Amino acid sequence: MDFMKRQNQIAGNRQKYLAGILAAAMLFGACSKGGNTKDSTREETSKKTVATSDEKPDASSDALSGDESPATSPSPATSDAPATDTDDPSATDPEFSELLGGPVEIKSRRDIYKIYESAEIRAMLPEELFLMYFTSSQPYTGLPDQEFDSATTITLDMQTGKFDGGYSRPGEAKEIDGGKESEYYMSEFSGQMDTFTRVDDHTFSAKVSSLEIQKFESYTQTVEGQNRTDVEHITYEDPEGFTNPDEMILYLPNTKKDEVPDGAIKQIKKFGTLTESEYLDQFILYNPAEETFFLISEGQISDTEPSSADALKDWYGDYYLLGGRMNIQYDDALDCVTASFVAEDEEQYKLFVEPVKNEPDCVMFYGSSARGATLVFYLWRFDDWYDVYLTVATGSSVKDYPETTIAIKI
Repeated sequence: MDFMKRQNQIAGNRQKYLAGILAAAMLFGACSKGGNTKDSTREETSKKTVATSDEKPDASSDALSGDESPATSPSPATSDAPATDTDDPSATDPEFSELLGGPVEIKSRRDIYKIYESAEIRAMLPEELFLMYFTSSQPYTGLPDQEFDSATTITLDMQTGKFDGGYSRPGEAKEIDGGKESEYYMSEFSGQMDTFTRVDDHTFSAKVSSLEIQKFESYTQTVEGQNRTDVEHITYEDPEGFTNPDEMILYLPNTKKDEVPDGAIKQIKKFGTLTESEYLDQFILYNPAEETFFLISEGQISDTEPSSADALKDWYGDYYLLGGRMNIQYDDALDCVTASFVAEDEEQYKLFVEPVKNEPDCVMFYGSSARGATLVFYLWRFDDWYDVYLTVATGSSVKDYPETTIAIKI
């Protein structure tokens, strides 16, 4: 998998969504305040209750949080630091047993999938999920630099179950005197999902208890730019793939691909994140009522290359990251590159290190501590800094760190 391409694609689609949906939102606000946009009357709100449930969203879940700051001035880890933490997990972390159902020892990539069989789902997902469903391609006519897939996008708060989102599809566009004339088809919505409950080792389920879709009359706006004036025609259109949802099925990364509906695999291929593994390797949210699949940008497990001393020699050394300290070295006994990581609370992890396929500046780390707390993260190397992308952190103090943080090489 082209990991950097995927990250750029996510960022790009966020920007396209913001450029379209948020621009429309500002216009909607202007319309409601009596702005001077031509034919801009926003007047109808369509409210639809899809399903009801007596179960309240669980606001006390152990979701990842971005409020913590890394510790300062830790000592670099040494290459011979043993992983000797054998304390009873429940004595140091009362939530550990509930989250993991017992220790998970990671000795190979395949062991990563054991985490999902026993872990409580919110231990591995950020508090907020960004979901994308890509519809048919609708490029601007004659403007190849503006081509992009139309999409329905949802932001879901995993603690409260509240969500909001938008749909955007570009129509025809043409160059006019002094600018460009374009068509957009859009909608916005919000609602509530009930708490996700486990169905089996591979799936969770939740009901959409309410959905409110904002409708409006077509309007036209002009956008002033540098030495040009663009004209945009905005028309309401139902959010494709999310107009009548009921039960939503969350597939975990440990789901085998042959157990996932074909439509999901097609969506993953279209988005460019399908790995060579027999497992799904990412979270997918399925809407059976409309047979649509929302890709979740968080939690991806990437394709990697075999670990070798030559391929990773430039990565050897000591690092500060995730509030702790880490040393990367070649392990003669295991005949592969490993990392010793000591967390802020002094828990010690043995991590395997593998280069991400087709990404010379990205490596994947995965492993566990002696008591079975687990870590999966990526380290990106840039010209002047390193970025950490945290994917899985269960039964560990590291779970309280943001999904993306900075690392420092000593």
